[in-house]
Amino acid sequence: MSAEPLTPVVVDASLVIKWLLPEPDSAAALECRRRWVAHRIVPIAPDFLLIEVHNAFWKKLQKGELTPDAPILAFVPTFGLEVNWFPFEPLLPQAWRLACQCQISVYDALYAALALQLNTALYTADVEFARRLGQTVTVHLLTPRAPRRSSRQSS
Repeated sequence: MSAEPLTPVVVDASLVIKWLLPEPDSAAALECRRRWVAHRIVPIAPDFLLIEVHNAFWKKLQKGELTPDAPILAFVPTFGLEVNWFPFEPLLPQAWRLACQCQISVYDALYAALALQLNTALYTADVEFARRLGQTVTVHLLTPRAPRRSSRQSS
């Protein structure tokens, strides 16, 4: 008997940061990741997510919220993330359309474009991003209570 196939879900930097640093909702983010492992769900992201994560760490260094010798920085460049990486360049045309349609950054639109391309859900901790996507893509919003779910409109 073969193992169940892996199910991909797209994750954005706002969620991944909560896996790496103690932040509001980090416990919920880590619990979500534990459930994914148990249910053979694999996080996937555009490969530029690593740039966004590094930039978020740099911002925390500038604010004094993190020190250059913080243990997490020993995991540079990938921070030990178990994420499957997808090249962002093929996503750019659709990301541009989504950015214009939803009034979101091209960076954020790349996550939505990947979710649409893979026909899977997008997980985020960014309330405004989820709101702006509306019904464009299936979004799971991480909150301390329960994830809000909005499904893409049927065609």
